[in-house]
Amino acid sequence: MVLIVYFEKAADMEPSKKKYAAFMKKWGEENQKKANKISAKYPEVRTLTGEYVMREIIIK
Repeated sequence: MVLIVYFEKAADMEPSKKKYAAFMKKWGEENQKKANKISAKYPEVRTLTGEYVMREIIIK
């Protein structure tokens, strides 16, 4: 399985503590606790093989 995420510009991939804090405030503490509980089981059901940055080239 491959997850593809499109970004408008490469700078959007960089971490932002300000954006993260704003998201977490809106998302709420209860959702965060539930997500932490669910994600604790991830290593038992999946193996990540790597992260790759690719470019799409469209030839006309």
